[in-house]
Amino acid sequence: MHSRRSVSPMYVPGLCALAFAPLLIPTGVANAGIVAASGPVILGAPVDGSVQLGSSENNLVSRAFDERQSLVLTAGLELNITASGTSAATSPSPGLVPAGTTIHSHFLHADPVDSTPRIFEGTLTFDRPILGLIVTTVRLNATDSLLGLPGITYENASGGRGAEGSDRFTISADRLRLEFRFSTSSSTDNIRIITLPTPGASAALLGLLPLARRRRRAN
Repeated sequence: MHSRRSVSPMYVPGLCALAFAPLLIPTGVANAGIVAASGPVILGAPVDGSVQLGSSENNLVSRAFDERQSLVLTAGLELNITASGTSAATSPSPGLVPAGTTIHSHFLHADPVDSTPRIFEGTLTFDRPILGLIVTTVRLNATDSLLGLPGITYENASGGRGAEGSDRFTISADRLRLEFRFSTSSSTDNIRIITLPTPGASAALLGLLPLARRRRRAN
């Protein structure tokens, strides 16, 4: 946990009210990624180009946006949560996406105005299957440069940025929806969601993730 920088709170009533309704993006858009959100979620990267602590504070809504799209991995990518169903930050299901795989990356961000614990929750719907989530501070920091959206400044903090404690995530059985519920106060909470670019590749690749987890435990 790191200290919060002192900034002037910004509150836009119209924007907050809009965020409580489902937000839709036409499904015909190429590489649309996140096609819908329900709950208090704003879709789209921040206009100031920063998701650093204190740059886009809001006690009511989180923000989600697409990052790198159609990226071919040159090395294996470690994920913290790969299992469908509900997972806690304290009960990961790690997996390894092999080198040569093409992926999309997406980002979920919350940053409350003050140090009072706030709950952020909602559902994101994707146009391609979810491979898994990156939720720890260490893995988020390690993947900002690889998966981050160009032009966005990330927190890249030493601690407190990832999921922890009672934070919960649910990947639907068809792997197209992510439900989330997490709490944060004096730091940001960030999650990276990794999806496949084409539906046809999903079955074979998703089958590799449990094997990767078994190999990692055996080492």
